[in-house]
Amino acid sequence: MNKAQHPRRVGWMVPMVLTWVSLACGGTTLLDGPVYTCPTAIPPTVLPGTPPPPLPTPYVITPPQDFFRDDPVIVGAAGAPLRVQFRLLTVQSLPASPDKHGQPRRIYSWQLEVHNLGSQPYETFPALQMFLSTLTTPGGDLTGVWPSSQAAAHEAGLTIDPNLYTLPPGQMRVFRFAAYAPPGLAHRFTFALDPTVTAGSPQVTWVNQPNPFC
Repeated sequence: MNKAQHPRRVGWMVPMVLTWVSLACGGTTLLDGPVYTCPTAIPPTVLPGTPPPPLPTPYVITPPQDFFRDDPVIVGAAGAPLRVQFRLLTVQSLPASPDKHGQPRRIYSWQLEVHNLGSQPYETFPALQMFLSTLTTPGGDLTGVWPSSQAAAHEAGLTIDPNLYTLPPGQMRVFRFAAYAPPGLAHRFTFALDPTVTAGSPQVTWVNQPNPFC
């Protein structure tokens, strides 16, 4: 059973960010469909002579549906050489100075856990592949691309991960991000799975709330 799809729009800046990604000097393309399966309950004990109850149906989320914060999203089949697990972790909003036009803004920070479950190295350029993509404001949702930047991290006193990283099989790492964006609530984050194209990359999207279904 799949949850209802969240409505969403694609921001006009997505091709620009994917252009930045394509300029990276590396990166592993993941083309398998992302999936999250909610943990199922342990079947109850069945007394002798009693018919067994039906097994619980796993609750599965796949694109174009959004995943939720803390959902371990897996890309790649079990046993495949390329198999990676992603989790959106802590999201924060911090004060920021106005932009060069005097407009108010905030700094949004978040973390992404990446675990290489496959049998070959996984290369990622997280600062170019992941960005804040939707803000909730009093006037409605704003959709765009707000990428991580050293300037935002410096102002907030944070350390981010801007480089190309290689994760050997079995390694897990948490990457940190900081981005300038208009005042609001961080609602959706996007990770481009194919760093070699300027448009049409498969994506993983998370909404910034706990999974209400499991």
